[in-house]
Amino acid sequence: MKALHHTTNRHSRAHAKSGRTAALVLAALTGSACDAVLHPAVQNTHNSYGDEEHIVIPEDIADAANVLPNDTPNLPGYHRAQILVSIDAADNPSSNVDEMALFTVSGVFDAGNAQQIDAFVWDDDNAPLDGKRRLELGPGTLNGQPLDVHLDEAVAQDWDEPCPAQDPSYGLVECLDGDIEQVFSVVDNYVFLAPHGGNIEPHTDEQAQAASTHSFAYQNGTFDMADHSLAWFLKGFRSGGGAHKHFHIASEDIGRGSFPKLDLIGPKVDNLFNGFPYAVAFHGMSNKPAKYTIYVGGGSSLCVRNQVVATLTAVLANESSVSVVLSPDPKLDGTSALNLVNWLTLNGAGGIQLEQTSAVREDYGTAVAHAVAELLPQLDGLCP
Repeated sequence: MKALHHTTNRHSRAHAKSGRTAALVLAALTGSACDAVLHPAVQNTHNSYGDEEHIVIPEDIADAANVLPNDTPNLPGYHRAQILVSIDAADNPSSNVDEMALFTVSGVFDAGNAQQIDAFVWDDDNAPLDGKRRLELGPGTLNGQPLDVHLDEAVAQDWDEPCPAQDPSYGLVECLDGDIEQVFSVVDNYVFLAPHGGNIEPHTDEQAQAASTHSFAYQNGTFDMADHSLAWFLKGFRSGGGAHKHFHIASEDIGRGSFPKLDLIGPKVDNLFNGFPYAVAFHGMSNKPAKYTIYVGGGSSLCVRNQVVATLTAVLANESSVSVVLSPDPKLDGTSALNLVNWLTLNGAGGIQLEQTSAVREDYGTAVAHAVAELLPQLDGLCP
């Protein structure tokens, strides 16, 4: 694993604090990774309590790893950050295999003069899923002897185009497809997203790629979406299953500082880039309320979302079993300003989020991706 490295904070703030020793940070920066001890989060003390995807770590460690929450508040996307937690087979009390899971750093604390690095995740055997079970840890494993883990700010493998050439058996891959220089040189540029690709929410990354490379008849010629769009996606894998449990992070929590390629295409300072006119995020949901269902959400206008509903309904008109509706579920509607599909767009007003059942993704994934791609250049005329 990559060692945590101390870098200059984005705010260039001095972080020396009276009464705080540097020993904790220095201890973390030696060796191949940052070693820590995992504990159960305490209600009303650690804000990772109650959320299986969250973790609380010492502030100095978060600063050293550039994963401080609410970092760089003048730019969108730095409100949260992620860290990879892993456990070696030799230290795993539940099995004799290595395990890893992605967590959102949702809180930090002053470790004072502590001589070990403590980290806190939600531990509740009565919940459907808690933090320890993201690491395949069984009941009681956080209540006995200290549990040694590793923390790593390098949360995803980095691949060049095409991405990836071969999927890993276990891990997370960050991908960015497209010609950035070309796309940023045109006004009508777009980005297609799949933050839960690979085996997390299968086929969503394929949809982002299909949309971003689609060519179609438009006006008096051909519109080549490859000249106008990028595809950013994460691909998570775990042999034997469980990629969703280990690597899913809520779209509202995804931090650009943890994903270099996402950071590359995010809004910049000094108005160098203020965001894409439209962004489309492909997501997966379970086969409910019906097998073939698409929820349309995002921070775009009601007119835009209605156009998406109408377009997909028309494209899938011969499939009477497919239902395309405005998202009725506040947990899946994608309207939060913190959702990456929104903060990647101009004024946060161009996000389109598609929640699709697995049957839709399997049977109509490409058709959905192409239909949305063909709609984007028309939206300014349809929804002025």
